[in-house]
Amino acid sequence: EKAKGSFRVGDMVSITGFAKAYAGNNIVGAKVSYRVTRVARFLYPWMFWRKPFPIARPMEIAHGEITTDADGRFQIKFAAIPDLSIDKKTDPVFDYKVEADVTDINGETRSADITVPVGYISLNLQIGLANDVINKDSLKSISVNSKNLSGEFETVKADVKIYKLQAPERLIRERFWAEPDQFIFTKEEFIKYFPHDEYKDETKKESWAKGDLVYEKSDSTNRDSIFNVQYSMFQGGW
Repeated sequence: EKAKGSFRVGDMVSITGFAKAYAGNNIVGAKVSYRVTRVARFLYPWMFWRKPFPIARPMEIAHGEITTDADGRFQIKFAAIPDLSIDKKTDPVFDYKVEADVTDINGETRSADITVPVGYISLNLQIGLANDVINKDSLKSISVNSKNLSGEFETVKADVKIYKLQAPERLIRERFWAEPDQFIFTKEEFIKYFPHDEYKDETKKESWAKGDLVYEKSDSTNRDSIFNVQYSMFQGGW
């Protein structure tokens, strides 16, 4: 059965399964062998534009044997242990795959599995835009989706803000070499001698500071959450 509710790391998770024959009768007193394996994934890949994704190797965190009851049901419990080598600031989600093998008195075995997502947070918020680059008079709406870690919709109050990024106030040509790991000049000295060359990462919009707030709206999300935007207030830029 699907896990009920949302879980956070450290919680005890309980999964209920059942075994029935094709005729519909319950399989009573059957041996259930189970194992729980954890693997990490990341909801927001843009967090890693400066560095590579953390290494997330699958790890078995629980295993054992239990027996089905008079209703053919069995219950698997495990602690949602996180991977402490992964920074919680990256909002990782840990998928716990629960696998069960049921063997009846005749030696017939059937298998099933289910995946339970667990995180430090219980909500996944995503912003939807038609394109990465868009004409300013075409930016009329933004979609905001709010779901739990199992992918089911949840209503939340969303505060949407749009800032104009502060782009470099100079023309910068493409690098001749890779970005250095050490700098001899200060940024001011470098620009004085090389006014059209990149000092560090000025051409990457992800590194630009936020400027003026140009749009703000608060509203509750629904399954088709659309925030209408007054495009006339936007200037060219990022």
